[in-house]
Amino acid sequence: MKRIKKLVVVLLLISILSVTLSGCYGKFALTRKIYQINGSVSGDKFIQSIVMWVLFFVPVYQACGFLDYALLNVIEFWTGSNPLAMNETEQEIKYYAEDGRNIKVVTTQNRYDIYDLDNETNNVSFVFNTDNETWMLEKDGKLITIVDGNKFFDVDGSLVNIARM
Repeated sequence: MKRIKKLVVVLLLISILSVTLSGCYGKFALTRKIYQINGSVSGDKFIQSIVMWVLFFVPVYQACGFLDYALLNVIEFWTGSNPLAMNETEQEIKYYAEDGRNIKVVTTQNRYDIYDLDNETNNVSFVFNTDNETWMLEKDGKLITIVDGNKFFDVDGSLVNIARM
């Protein structure tokens, strides 16, 4: 019984210290990865719901949440980067074939480069601006701020005609 009390006190102390010393909300990257895995199981919402309940009762979500909260977010606060997030030198390359088009997507930290392998003029990049936390569309050397799915604003603030892109 003394061991359990000691363990509870230590875990409580770690939780309190991690909150007071970090002062950081964090990205919760591990929990988000588990959530994405659950979302990619099947297109059927009932199967995804069953998987979510299984992951809840097996305590996968709880363990990941605690690791994010007590360890990974604290590391992210003190070092400036999350150990599970993509580093500057990492990249992921995926190929897609859709509607007779061959597409290559290169993902790096804060950037998606999309290459139309059949028509080079359709190449486009999405760049994340960490200063104001907005995505920008880069096409033909121009950066365009994306406000929502239908509105694009040029760097000078003028509305960009989507047909020109």
